[in-house]
Amino acid sequence: EAKHIDELAAELGLGIAQLSALLLELQLEGLVTHLGAQHYALAGSVLAGGGKR
Repeated sequence: EAKHIDELAAELGLGIAQLSALLLELQLEGLVTHLGAQHYALAGSVLAGGGKR
């Protein structure tokens, strides 16, 4: 399920800058996908149980 960065920040109690840095790290690890318009989702391989560990 894709979520807007503002929604994620509110749910996690993080600031946008801190969350952006975290999301970038997760993208580089292949765990999160940026869908554009500030929406993010778990990467397909994570949803299928094949994410990096």
